[in-house]
Amino acid sequence: AGLTTAEAKLRQIDVNFSDINARQFYPFMKLPDHDVLLRLIYRKKSRTLIGAQMMSKHDITDHINYYSFAIHQGMSLTELTFCDTFFAPHFNQAYNYHMLCALGAP
Repeated sequence: AGLTTAEAKLRQIDVNFSDINARQFYPFMKLPDHDVLLRLIYRKKSRTLIGAQMMSKHDITDHINYYSFAIHQGMSLTELTFCDTFFAPHFNQAYNYHMLCALGAP
């Protein structure tokens, strides 16, 4: 969703990015679990999200749609960390990869 780092540089947008490789579920859960690779691309000065890429063997289509909406709304990484949209007790981690990637952004 949005721009890649290469596309942003071609448009002379000063960007940074944050990457994470994480699991979706708690280790004790007996569910098929796969790595989720996530990259968030954002403007350096305002920290506004302008792009996101995700990859997993698990169907995470609904998750990339979340980022399409966030980009459309002009959300910052700080705002993303407070959008607790993917927490479901007993099914996934309280600090999921969405939140951890935004929090870990340099």
